[in-house]
Amino acid sequence: MLVLHLTRCLHHTRATRGSMPKHLIRISNFKSMSESSKHTKLAGEWLTVSHSNLEPMLEKLGAPFIIRKVAPRAKPSQKISFDGSKMYIITETGFMTKESVVLIDGTEFNDEMFQKPLVATAVVNETGSITLQGKIGSTDINILREVNDEDQMVLTINAGDVECVRKFSRK
Repeated sequence: MLVLHLTRCLHHTRATRGSMPKHLIRISNFKSMSESSKHTKLAGEWLTVSHSNLEPMLEKLGAPFIIRKVAPRAKPSQKISFDGSKMYIITETGFMTKESVVLIDGTEFNDEMFQKPLVATAVVNETGSITLQGKIGSTDINILREVNDEDQMVLTINAGDVECVRKFSRK
């Protein structure tokens, strides 16, 4: 998923793919927000399986032409871990790495995507899924990240009137 709840985003491109820093591998219980840690089922390494409506969603968000054309062919992986009320996400493709720290306690954050401002909040739902709501530029965005019955991570992204679904399997 491309849009993330961030209070601090470490966004950079690396020529080589590195391993996940050890401090991002810890998974903590989340008792201050919920007595269960159902959201930690999202923790792990995920590989892209499929996507639908990705290019129209990227266009709606104002992604550059080249990104809209390359992204549907890319098979990004995501590494997700938790530490307290923070979710760490490292998204890697063959040409870039984006590292994000997402507060999942409903606190508003600011970031940018495609050189456009992102303002959003993210919360853990009772089922353990995580919902992000906000705006990229002037476009409303709603993202649901959940694990389905087949143990796939499903990322449903609604950008204005466009819905994109991306599925990932565990590595």
